[in-house]
Amino acid sequence: MEDEPMHIDVPTSPELPADGDIIKSEKHFSGAMTLDLTDEQIKQCAKILGEVRTKHVMKFRTKFNDPNSFNFDDVLKAISEFEDEIKTRMAEEASVLVGVDTTPLLEGQPMRVEWLGVLPGGDLDRYGMDHERKEWEVKRANERGEDYLGQKG
Repeated sequence: MEDEPMHIDVPTSPELPADGDIIKSEKHFSGAMTLDLTDEQIKQCAKILGEVRTKHVMKFRTKFNDPNSFNFDDVLKAISEFEDEIKTRMAEEASVLVGVDTTPLLEGQPMRVEWLGVLPGGDLDRYGMDHERKEWEVKRANERGEDYLGQKG
């Protein structure tokens, strides 16, 4: 996750400055999701995105870097595997619904993970955001120099 920016499409608010609705860092992701997710969920989403992205980027680089072994059907299968894994892990582990936009691949850009929302049935859905906890998380993260509580371990 360190060598290339993380691309996530997120709906923005009038107060949140964003470059074409694309979030390219954990700091921007944390800022955009602060009203929707706890810091623990933000940390979990960032971890999942990083793990899945790293795994599949290495697979893409090793398998599709050689023009002689390039097969379009294999590319479609690899894209589908990435999409399935990111959607499943985000839903099951973080209760977050995401989609994958593959259109940027046509322009030589990375795929985009699109934020669709929090899945119903979780604690946030049942009880709403615990604003006192969120305030405590933000203050503690700021004291530690983190973008969200637990970012640095």
